[in-house]
Amino acid sequence: MGKILYVLIFILSVFDPSNFREIDKMIGNALRNGDAKELSKFFTSSVKISIHRNVQIASKYQAELIVSEYLSANKLSDIKISRLNESQPNHLVVYNAKTHNKPIRILIKTVKLKESEFISEFRVE
Repeated sequence: MGKILYVLIFILSVFDPSNFREIDKMIGNALRNGDAKELSKFFTSSVKISIHRNVQIASKYQAELIVSEYLSANKLSDIKISRLNESQPNHLVVYNAKTHNKPIRILIKTVKLKESEFISEFRVE
């Protein structure tokens, strides 16, 4: 019983939203609001964009347009962070969401540049 309680406390502490980084919360809010302009503030100068296996490298401006088009056509709901990978120098976050009642996953890869975090990859599966 003690081991189960310890594991449960560990899992809850890992997935406690208060443990998430500020950038993860701001990205989640931008996705929730369908705000590609806000999301693009975190893009690196070139971003790897993959939407349903259509992969391309785009400039920050092109990436904003691609994501804006996707978010306009697909209203996201029930957005939750499901996994974190905090390996350095990369940081991966997976958001689970629904669009048109179909579940999707959004993987965001961030890198640290000049003491700030930026999105280097945006993938929708």
